[in-house]
Amino acid sequence: MVTVLEMPPENTTTPPPPSEPPEFAPPRRTCFGVLVSLFIALAVLVIVLIYFHKLQYATSAVMDGGVSQGERFGFHLMYVPFTFGDLHSGAKKAAWLYAALAAFIFYWVAARRGRLVAAILTFILLGASALFLERMCMARVYSLSVAALLLGIHLILTRRYRALAVVMFGTVWLCDDFPLLAGAAACLFVAEALVDKRLNVGLLRWTLLGMAAGIIINPAFPDNIVSYLSGPSGAAAGALPLGSGELLTMARAVWIVVGLGVLLGLLRGRPTRETVGLLLISFLATLLLMKAPRSMEIWPPLALLFAAYSWSDYWQEVVWQSPIRGRLMRGVATIALAGLILFTPAVYREAKGRIAAEKPVNSPSQPVSSER
Repeated sequence: MVTVLEMPPENTTTPPPPSEPPEFAPPRRTCFGVLVSLFIALAVLVIVLIYFHKLQYATSAVMDGGVSQGERFGFHLMYVPFTFGDLHSGAKKAAWLYAALAAFIFYWVAARRGRLVAAILTFILLGASALFLERMCMARVYSLSVAALLLGIHLILTRRYRALAVVMFGTVWLCDDFPLLAGAAACLFVAEALVDKRLNVGLLRWTLLGMAAGIIINPAFPDNIVSYLSGPSGAAAGALPLGSGELLTMARAVWIVVGLGVLLGLLRGRPTRETVGLLLISFLATLLLMKAPRSMEIWPPLALLFAAYSWSDYWQEVVWQSPIRGRLMRGVATIALAGLILFTPAVYREAKGRIAAEKPVNSPSQPVSSER
């Protein structure tokens, strides 16, 4: 007698799809993907090097005279390798390389949410405004402070807080703009508390530790604390506010991209903590820009970085809901976004004219600047 065991029927019903798209995760690395990433990164690096090289050598001017108040010991250390030989030529080379470095770090940070869009936004950044390009090409601390700020934000977004403390320490040694990085950390802390309902104490702890160490372990201590508290005033602070019309027309392409980022964030309705934090940071940079035009080198990269994350969040959800249609719509939107690069040539010509109109270094009629 044979006993037949009946197996229970298999559950053929498929589980219901998740109601929300998964959180963003970097795509899985393949050999072809790595080669494409390296090719795009190399192309962006070469373009920004050529771009700033042509701008920097449009004039014989290097500095506008005097010593900038906000430049610290670390800034002078960064220029030491360029002091062997002709100082005038060395300063121009340093300004060129550090401006290109800041632009490439922007691409590197934005590329976490898409290489192609990051490259497009980098080229839009190169046409942000003539004032932005003019200040980035100066042999001043402006480009280095932008590079340090973007690098610090990248470390916060990737949760590498020990490395953030090191960058914070170096930023304090570099210039007086280190509170901007601390403010960026505070914005991302608030965003995580609002979105994820979680207090990231480690972020604040390592940020404050790096800042305190940079202030105390400093060749200018304790005189540096007095200068931090007093701060520049008047012309030294660049406190010439921009009118609302001038502010809106100064960087048309950037404003369009920022508006698009805000719109996509509203359409998505469920922003991530990174996007909310970058929105708060760009809002802080906008307030600084309204107060003084000297913040012009800070606002465009931060605003475009927010747009990169908002763009990625929105299209990730659209593609998740409808893969084929979503990819087609994203491709058309990317082409339209690339059209904003058409603003760059006109801004480049304006910036080149402004830089060429500068008086050469050591000109007797050139005023001494104490800005920053």
